[in-house]
Amino acid sequence: YDPPGFALRLAHKDLALALELAREVGVPMQVAQLAMKEFEAALERGWGERDSRTPMLLQEERAGVSPRVPPEKLKEARESGSLLEASEVANVVTFMLTRQRGMTIRDVVMLPTNFDL
Repeated sequence: YDPPGFALRLAHKDLALALELAREVGVPMQVAQLAMKEFEAALERGWGERDSRTPMLLQEERAGVSPRVPPEKLKEARESGSLLEASEVANVVTFMLTRQRGMTIRDVVMLPTNFDL
């Protein structure tokens, strides 16, 4: 997660605001509360400027595993078009949330991957 895409301290702030709003309107957010505990533990380690995904490292420590994809495999997947970039995923999610009723992503775009959606 280097360089960081979005600082943990900022993600923590956003999650705190979301949880505060949820409390105000009476919406239970159990999974978000668990995520907040992980964010807080990561912040206690001084990871505030690291990427917002670094709290996942805490679970890796607890489980005693370190799953990593070798850099050459990532490069191969990226070059073959079978790896979506975060911005591509964000664009698809935005489309799906804002599209007209009945319209699918197949109606407007061909994704640049080897996957047949």
